[in-house]
Amino acid sequence: MFAERNYGCRMMEYSIHGCRAVSMENRHLRVSVLVGWGCQIYEFLDKRTDTDFMMRERRGLSRLNGYQPSKADAQGAFWDYMMGGWFEMFPNAGRSCEFNHTVYGQHGEVAYQPWDMEVIADTPDRIALKFTVETMRTDFRLERIMELRGDAGALFIRENVTNQSADPQEYVWGHHFTMGEAFLNGHCEIDAPDCQVVDRSAREQPRSQLRQGATGTLSAMPGKDGAMVDERCVLDKSAHVNETLYLRNMPEGWAAVTDRKRAVGVGLSWDVSVFPHAWIWKEFCSSSGFPMHGRCYAMSIEPCVSSVPIIRDASAAGETRTLASGECQSTWITAAVHHDARRVTGVSKDGKFTYREEK
Repeated sequence: MFAERNYGCRMMEYSIHGCRAVSMENRHLRVSVLVGWGCQIYEFLDKRTDTDFMMRERRGLSRLNGYQPSKADAQGAFWDYMMGGWFEMFPNAGRSCEFNHTVYGQHGEVAYQPWDMEVIADTPDRIALKFTVETMRTDFRLERIMELRGDAGALFIRENVTNQSADPQEYVWGHHFTMGEAFLNGHCEIDAPDCQVVDRSAREQPRSQLRQGATGTLSAMPGKDGAMVDERCVLDKSAHVNETLYLRNMPEGWAAVTDRKRAVGVGLSWDVSVFPHAWIWKEFCSSSGFPMHGRCYAMSIEPCVSSVPIIRDASAAGETRTLASGECQSTWITAAVHHDARRVTGVSKDGKFTYREEK
């Protein structure tokens, strides 16, 4: 299927426990995708520092080896098969709900479905793959084109979602870019554009540092003890904190996480006209019992069309998107690595970083 090449941009297809997978790489990155399992990106490796930014649940890939839950969960099977990495939430981005006579599982329909794959480009200077999937309970077609270029430490993604139904259809759509302990530590810091930040932790995540429903900025959020909390700081495992923050109506679509001690980091840039909000989920070895068992150390950046994750509630708030029959929505997202300890002031569509000059 692919050119037999071990230099430049290159690809390789293989299987993991019978699941179809593919790797894409150039001299900067290796990106590995579970084509047969939600087209999840389970590896996003910076070759210079041998840093894989993706969270890998400790039993994650072994779940592909015929695992069956002993009893169905009311929320669906999402947490039974959660392995971390980067997946898409569509057409629901939150917990399970019933909406328009349809029951939606947690995070929608596409995260665990097998996708189709087609080669678009395969040269030493550029490789591109097109992945497609059709939803079953709703009637959408989602298309993702992933591209690596010869001298760029960035993954370029273009996407289209099409309503194949004869009726208008609403949706919530987001990307769940989940980082783990191979990268995260107490030296990491988050950078993002200035915007309103809202805490959504207190009701479901009692180990939040923040006052219930707090509103502020990423660098100054009201804490439970009355002090301001700098949420740009990533805490180490001993903090036992979990939080969910919503960055609302962002003026620009980007965010970055940098290990300032090692001078290595990752940034996302996205189409803010489609994804005007982003969520930051922090799970620092806090949640006991299923599914975390007090051992999950992870954080995600999640660009989304809505600041309300559950499609039923997002519709009531007027924050879903609607496509007429046959209508298509196109968008893009870029993920890039950098090697600089300075604070990030921007990540561009072509994967370039800008920095604040330190005095």
